[in-house]
Amino acid sequence: MGKFIDFAAVEELASIEQLADMLGLKAKRSGRQLRASCPVCGGDDRTLAITPDVKSKRGSMGVFFCQKAQSGGDRIGLVAHCMDMGQQDAAFFIAQQFGDGNSAVEGTGDSDSTVSNSRATVPQKEKGRTSAPAFDPIAFAAKFTYSDEVAALGLSEAEAKAELTGFYRGHLYTPRRYPSGAVAGFWKHEDGKLVPPKTWLPDPAPNVVPIKRSA
Repeated sequence: MGKFIDFAAVEELASIEQLADMLGLKAKRSGRQLRASCPVCGGDDRTLAITPDVKSKRGSMGVFFCQKAQSGGDRIGLVAHCMDMGQQDAAFFIAQQFGDGNSAVEGTGDSDSTVSNSRATVPQKEKGRTSAPAFDPIAFAAKFTYSDEVAALGLSEAEAKAELTGFYRGHLYTPRRYPSGAVAGFWKHEDGKLVPPKTWLPDPAPNVVPIKRSA
């Protein structure tokens, strides 16, 4: 029996602004848009444009466009683009972070049935295996060194250490965090591109909502 994820249901789990916060984009308001640099393509702080009040082709509110990649899309597309993964994986990731784990996932008795344009198959997790890899982000970051590449990010040595950013074995590493502040994994900067980890760490406190300072 296969598993299906309802893209339309997933897009109702979080607004595009919430997804931008989850991705750590640090987007700034510019008129009716939010602007940020693209974590995959690079560019300045206006490269990635997010427009919350425009309806996507799927009908959800919120679209994005990356000037570097010359492509855009909806809420799921934003996560797929910024995490450098397919839309199916992005939808499942959103469902894991904002859903109850089942609300957007449905079963089907026919594994050969046709999948509609608004759905994609999602593989089931193997029974008896933990989803958390044997990886300690603090221990990994302890191996980092402060280099010119780190300094180019505008971080002092103390700031880089606090943010778990550094240079290791020929590559610059920066963390991606959940809204709770927990490290989801490390981006590896390679040949001008951001390479995501093979697996993402689970959020140990998925229901924690960070307190934002008032303007």
